Amino acid sequence: MRGKHLLAGMALALTLAPGTFVRTALTEQASGTLEVAAVEREVVSEPPDGVEVGGVWDIHGSGSGFGGFSALVWQDDRLHAFSDRGHVLAFDPPTARRSAYDIRPVRPHRTYPQGVWDVESAVTAPDGRLWLGFEYTHAIHRFPPRGEADGLRMLGDEVDWGSNVGLEGMVRLPDGRFLLFPELRQTAHILARDPIAGTPLTDFTVEWPVEDHGVTDAALLPDGRLLVLLRTVDYSLPPSFSVTLAIADIGSVAGGDTLSPEILVRLDDIVPRENYEGIAVRETADGRAEIWLISDDNFSAFQRTLVVQLFLDLDGEQEKAREGEPTRAFLHVFEE
Repeated sequence: MRGKHLLAGMALALTLAPGTFVRTALTEQASGTLEVAAVEREVVSEPPDGVEVGGVWDIHGSGSGFGGFSALVWQDDRLHAFSDRGHVLAFDPPTARRSAYDIRPVRPHRTYPQGVWDVESAVTAPDGRLWLGFEYTHAIHRFPPRGEADGLRMLGDEVDWGSNVGLEGMVRLPDGRFLLFPELRQTAHILARDPIAGTPLTDFTVEWPVEDHGVTDAALLPDGRLLVLLRTVDYSLPPSFSVTLAIADIGSVAGGDTLSPEILVRLDDIVPRENYEGIAVRETADGRAEIWLISDDNFSAFQRTLVVQLFLDLDGEQEKAREGEPTRAFLHVFEE
């Protein structure tokens, strides 16, 4: 048994450590109702003022395409999680009466190398467009509201990232600019417009509030502030994860600037420890931010796919950064 645990731990370390192997994409489709189980929290400390935990759930779906989720977005009142094996899981949140789901393979741009389909970041626009960031190749794919991917940018020599230290966080600002956050780097990047347009990268510095933590995802709050998930891993057996949620007022960040996020909450203190890699945000009817997190189970027996609901009180004095009405569903851009 000890040998099996050791091998499993080594496999997880290879999955998470920089410069490892390329995952093979699967092509499975499935649909149905998620198995959802509420998880009891062992609270280390109460959340800070303005932060509330709505719930934590352990979710299960059928098929080998389920799991490994590393990016999360809201779309048409459903959560959409993208995986290390190139799948998108569209599902009703666990707070719904019935948590239905559909899982389908992502179809990258026709010129993209086959089998290198590790999606790590996702962002949408109000008109229904979608951008996905892929690891290993440091590629960004753009999907229109309808149809297959219509744009691809391979960052390649434009960035100094390792093969497994890719585009973990990506956000689109209300003015159309994109911010790119690689894992384990203090240098982030600005694109003046759509990444596919070929505009050059402009660098800025980020002074992260915790050491030895890497970005796993990022999202914008309704008031325009930035949320970033920061994670570190202890590779003991079984491995353990420590995740911090940071917040920053990005204002009119420009090349050469220094951004200094602050700790909003240490997730280890308020929810079960897991490998949280996806974050999505929307505004509630009462003006709060509803924040959803999803964990990447790395297809490991030691881990779970947890979904967390948080609420954050918004500062009424912050200028709102809404871009329009909720975007349309984009499942049609994937394989039927």
